[in-house]
Amino acid sequence: MAFPDHLLQKLQDLQNEFPALVNQTVRFGENVSIQPTTTELEPKKRPERLMGPSAKIQVRLSPIHGYGIFAVTDIDQDELIEESLLLELGLRNRLISDPVIKDYIFIKSNPEEVHEYGSKVLLGLGYLGIYNHQDEPNAAKKFDFLHNIGRIYARRPILAGEEIVITYGKQYFRNRKIFYGLSQQVQQLILKTDENEKI
Repeated sequence: MAFPDHLLQKLQDLQNEFPALVNQTVRFGENVSIQPTTTELEPKKRPERLMGPSAKIQVRLSPIHGYGIFAVTDIDQDELIEESLLLELGLRNRLISDPVIKDYIFIKSNPEEVHEYGSKVLLGLGYLGIYNHQDEPNAAKKFDFLHNIGRIYARRPILAGEEIVITYGKQYFRNRKIFYGLSQQVQQLILKTDENEKI
């Protein structure tokens, strides 16, 4: 597939702005958390019940961004804060171009399928999509991809009133900026193509 010159120029501009991108693969919407997403905690069979969001947390306006999750009472280190479903969507990540939804999805990669079809896309239910990012998080996300369950644990003691934050990954905001720039260019190209076909 040949790309139009203006998209190639945009890619070159992004590579100039972010030299670390040269000869690198950039994945959008991928789970690139510092904390590994492990299967160590996966139960042998599907759990009968999920905890959902703990009674110790609530959604409030956040000084970080929009809304966030806050501790209502003190939370102990390693305490389970939330256990909710990850809803597997029908689309693969290659087919999702909406930049808003890209901020709220998690990726389930199967190496045998990812190059041909793209990664599977999961939408976190409960409060999973509301936790804000910090480089030094006080909570960690762990996913059981066998059963599509997301869990949030306290990495350290969390005090009542404190915002509970996770990390989206070291490269998340850089990749997000690149994706938004390319997404806007592709959408403009599609609109121009549609207009030309109508003529």
